[in-house]
Amino acid sequence: MLPNSRPDASEPPVGGPSARDVRFRGALSRLVRRQDLSREDAAAVMTDIMDGVLAPSQMGAFLAALAGKGETVDELVGLAEVMRRRAQPVHVPAAIADRVIDTCGTGGSGQTTLNTSTLVAFVVAAAGIPVAKHGNRASSGKCGSIDVLEHLGMPVALASERVAETIEALGIGFMFAPLFHPGLRHVGPVRRELGIRTTFNFLGPLANPAGARRQLLGVSDPERAPRMLDALRALGSTHVIVVHGADGLDEITTTGDTRVWMLKGGQVKETVIVPKDLGLHAASAEEVSGGEVHENAELFVAVLKNEAPAPLLDLVALNAAAAFVVAEEADDWAAGLARARKILATQKAHRLFERYREMASVIVHRGGASEGRGGAQP
Repeated sequence: MLPNSRPDASEPPVGGPSARDVRFRGALSRLVRRQDLSREDAAAVMTDIMDGVLAPSQMGAFLAALAGKGETVDELVGLAEVMRRRAQPVHVPAAIADRVIDTCGTGGSGQTTLNTSTLVAFVVAAAGIPVAKHGNRASSGKCGSIDVLEHLGMPVALASERVAETIEALGIGFMFAPLFHPGLRHVGPVRRELGIRTTFNFLGPLANPAGARRQLLGVSDPERAPRMLDALRALGSTHVIVVHGADGLDEITTTGDTRVWMLKGGQVKETVIVPKDLGLHAASAEEVSGGEVHENAELFVAVLKNEAPAPLLDLVALNAAAAFVVAEEADDWAAGLARARKILATQKAHRLFERYREMASVIVHRGGASEGRGGAQP
């Protein structure tokens, strides 16, 4: 090695393994034996990942071993706490901080669907509920929230200060995940090479840069759903609804029943949503499916204008109803559904979309965009 050069993370240190390597190997050894990590041990590994001090082989082994064992709540919390501390923060006005909501899904259903959570964000924001939407490109479907918004001409790479500006002015802001978690760039290539879904696919919803304590979260894996809710509770969330559709969707579905886990007042309640109980007709998978990016973009605008087919309007309204319940702006599902239908019928959500697109464009033109584009991981 040349004089004054730094050893690569993959090179063994002179004189034996460092304390960090010993700690990491201990954590990896426990995972391989299917033993759980403490919250502190998980946080220590995440710190090393985000600092870029682990070799690709070490990160790959950790991700594969944790995925094979399955994450505990403590492991999720330990990993997410580091992500939150290292995130580029979005400082929302104190007057609305307790009301801010995030609407997102984990992805991973393997189905081509409408960008429901993004549409819900505009519906609830049009009703006066502040939204800090944390999103990314597609992970398993054909397009994620960011893909659709970009196709519709909306700038998405806004700096944290500018996101706070749009939330204060319009009641809604979008945070493109790779720009707000720059430390994850070290693990990105490893995740792509592994080609499997890992814990990182589920950490984004646990690490909202605006610190939203209210959340509507869709989870594609029913076994992980209650753990995600427990993790959010441990991380300080106050009111959360986690949903999993019987058809595998990471949202409330209208093709069948939906399992619901609700956190309110520190207590968790599990229930089931049955569409027909709310006067909704059961839809077929084809009736609520999306398509390529341009097709989803057309459907996106059609929903906002209340001109989409009834099954798509029902799907968005039902998910928005859950968001109204999370925001404590509706006492029950029926009241939330009625409010969502009214917002769609008056096209208030579409007008807000146009105002946001215009404001984001002005911000970019005056130099308020972040550098880089980023991308989704498998």
